[in-house]
Amino acid sequence: MNQDALLSIRTRLTALRYRTIGIILGAGTALALATGLALALVWVCCEALFFFVPAWRTAFGVLVLVGSGATVALFLKRALPLALSQHRFALFVEKRYPRLGQQLISALELSARPNSGRQSPELLAAATRQAADLLQAVAASEILDRRPLVTHLRFLAAAAALTCICAAIFSDDLAAA
Repeated sequence: MNQDALLSIRTRLTALRYRTIGIILGAGTALALATGLALALVWVCCEALFFFVPAWRTAFGVLVLVGSGATVALFLKRALPLALSQHRFALFVEKRYPRLGQQLISALELSARPNSGRQSPELLAAATRQAADLLQAVAASEILDRRPLVTHLRFLAAAAALTCICAAIFSDDLAAA
């Protein structure tokens, strides 16, 4: 019985972790596109105003790529470690869903240790089953944070709209250049 409950906990945590990783990677992709689009727009505007020599054009183009990459790297460095570690993610789930208390992490830690005879197998099985039942009752929307994804998609929409507006207003100037 204890192994079934533990398997249920690990399966549910893994499913939640995969969804979290998907949200993080989606937010990172939206951030990369938005940052790249915004920096490219600044690059084109600077080029239109100052008429840079080809070496400077190339340097600014590389800066657009490096800036986008650095932004995404910093975002992923901050966001991914939580989802990659099962222990950290279990603590995160407990923090986001206070009804779990410390039952989830306790069940995982007690099950990971070999039974030294000091722990009652029945008590361990009951604690693991209770944690598994509580975790199954948790809706994914209560744990997963979609705000970064929504924020980055809004940033991408704003950058795309600004790019379209600038392209419509300055299309004759850009065609001549």
